[in-house]
Amino acid sequence: MSRPHPNHPARVSLFTLAALSMAAALSPWSAALAEEPQPAALPSPADSKDADTHGDADGRRALDTFLEHFTYQLSATGYYQLDAARTPNSLPMPSYRAFVDQQGFGLTFAGVDAAYETDTWGLTLSLRFGPGADKLIGTAPAGLNNLRQGYVTWKPTSKLKLDLGWFDTIYGAEVADEWKNLNFTRGALYFLMQPFNHTGLRAAYQVNEKVAVTVLVVNGFFDFPDITDLANEVPHFGGQIAITPNDHVGLYLGYGTGPNGLDDNRDWDHFVDVVANLSSGRWHLALNGDLRVDPSQSTALYYGASAAVGVDVGDHWALALRGEYLGDPDGLAGLGTFADETDDAPAVSLPAKRLGTGTLTVRYSPVPQLVITLENRVEVASADIFSTRSGPGASDVHFATILGVSGHVGN
Repeated sequence: MSRPHPNHPARVSLFTLAALSMAAALSPWSAALAEEPQPAALPSPADSKDADTHGDADGRRALDTFLEHFTYQLSATGYYQLDAARTPNSLPMPSYRAFVDQQGFGLTFAGVDAAYETDTWGLTLSLRFGPGADKLIGTAPAGLNNLRQGYVTWKPTSKLKLDLGWFDTIYGAEVADEWKNLNFTRGALYFLMQPFNHTGLRAAYQVNEKVAVTVLVVNGFFDFPDITDLANEVPHFGGQIAITPNDHVGLYLGYGTGPNGLDDNRDWDHFVDVVANLSSGRWHLALNGDLRVDPSQSTALYYGASAAVGVDVGDHWALALRGEYLGDPDGLAGLGTFADETDDAPAVSLPAKRLGTGTLTVRYSPVPQLVITLENRVEVASADIFSTRSGPGASDVHFATILGVSGHVGN
């Protein structure tokens, strides 16, 4: 066996030292290269999908929050009326039949209501279209002829609610949306004694679970529908106390006052409205009485009362009967005033001092959103204020049959 060459160990040691020296010289550059930032990795399709999912969830939550506070309603009411006297439509009807004033087919309203309300504020908008809109809304500035309500709500506390704008009245037992009443047609008391709506400030305070107080500061006159008041610079004031001891009893005492523009605003009109709503099982009773005092007139007052009783017959049928009496000693309420002036018959006012009405109503609701009504209505006055085929002011008795249909949908 041969032994290694004596020079081999020397050559290996020199090579090793040279390699180690080169590695030591290159080590700073290697560390610098190691510390350089590397390009960010591209997001994977799964990461993009997760981001879109989070965005969709936020959008859904925002929409759910909005819908939680948003309410809406779409509605329409039509009718067919048959007058026993077959009065032509060219002749005017009494003003208190304004929503159902045509022979044959007619449309009362088509409406849209929307409201957004939270625990601290709200916004309400209601629109009405059709022949009845002008009678409900009254004399309005240009662009507001179809605005039934438009107001902003602020709730400073959980018990106090402030509304500013144009809103429905707080008075009376009947409302414009007929399916909420016991009868299809509104009574003479509704039209001749009570305001429909107001422009101004409404403050409602819930004293406790059984008592609430509402206060109005509104444009005058404190009378029939009118958004603007050009004749009276002083606002009118009103209020109502609501007592609801339980779900079956509701008592409402209302009052309104304000200058009528006469005698340099020294004459103030007064209005008193009392409503009692009672229910027991299938039975419903609505009582309403009004008194108006006008100090500029001799007798200075006119008045009226209404009583309506209804009963639910099964799940789909209902019956109702309403009776009214209005007294007008000086002709202040316009019991014999016709609503419209036509080319064939100018508007007239006849001296009726007493008016009575009776209404029998049969209703059928195949679904809650649809109400079909058959109604007979008779009116008797102390003077010949009703039109017939002979012309206006030809009879003191009026009889009509009305078939009405109302539909409404909302939340």
